[in-house]
Amino acid sequence: MFQWLFRSPKFNRVDDSFALKRKNLWPLLRTAIVHQQQLGHTVWIVVHFPDVFLETQAWLAAWDLEYQIISQSLDPLSAVRQSQAHPTHVHLVLAELLAPHESIVADTNHKLTLAMIVIERHPWIRNDQRLESYARALPCHVRFGYYLAIDDVVVQRVVNEMTLAVLQQLGMHEHELITSIMITRRLNKVLQREAKRYDVNRPADSAAEWLESDR
Repeated sequence: MFQWLFRSPKFNRVDDSFALKRKNLWPLLRTAIVHQQQLGHTVWIVVHFPDVFLETQAWLAAWDLEYQIISQSLDPLSAVRQSQAHPTHVHLVLAELLAPHESIVADTNHKLTLAMIVIERHPWIRNDQRLESYARALPCHVRFGYYLAIDDVVVQRVVNEMTLAVLQQLGMHEHELITSIMITRRLNKVLQREAKRYDVNRPADSAAEWLESDR
């Protein structure tokens, strides 16, 4: 689970959290959302692809949490205004709708803390980098991090049976989250290397479809 601090710099990039399987991630995500709301933080859930978006929306509805679907492009200032208008709601958004605008300058809202939880990695690392740049530009306090699953198609690119055995020896259990700098570093290294192969992003309904279209 994210280790949040009451006092921190404007932007705090926390370590990636991993569950063994995607099906185990959902109850852990709900716990994280409720925890952040109890701290008075406004929660944003960010996904890259429609398949995860629809699954997340279904879980939010099942959990009976108040949530907002973001359906239009938002610059950082507009995202803060949206958070101020609905501070106790979970905001669900596709990453492509979070569009930075460098010309917009605003004073930091020190009363607002936005907890941005990203629940999948994109096969093209530039999309993750763009998302983090957006989070850094938000004129409020931000807690930014990933909730991922070992069986996610992108994470699987760097996880083999030996890695999984090591994680389990280190105490990884089916119903718990761990942080693994090892996996994060491996993943970033592989994605950065593969990014050189791509000139532009391409539409897809899932990470698996995006990767399949490269073959």
